[in-house]
Amino acid sequence: MGFFSSPYSSKSYSHQVIVIFLMPTHEQLEGLYRICYYLTYRALQPIHLICTDERTGNLFILAGDKENIEIEITPNGEVI
Repeated sequence: MGFFSSPYSSKSYSHQVIVIFLMPTHEQLEGLYRICYYLTYRALQPIHLICTDERTGNLFILAGDKENIEIEITPNGEVI
């Protein structure tokens, strides 16, 4: 078995996995910058996670010392 080989590489599976990466919109990136700037430089809160909700297309931000700040940014830039 080589460095990158897998014990499963020779098996055939009947299903396919399709991964779609949603790129944030320009409005979401502007909102993300404002929120991240505020959290880190004004509120002095750590940011733990930034990801895209595949169901809604919203950006999700998890922040705070106790991970108690949850923020979403819609594709049109609205902060929820």
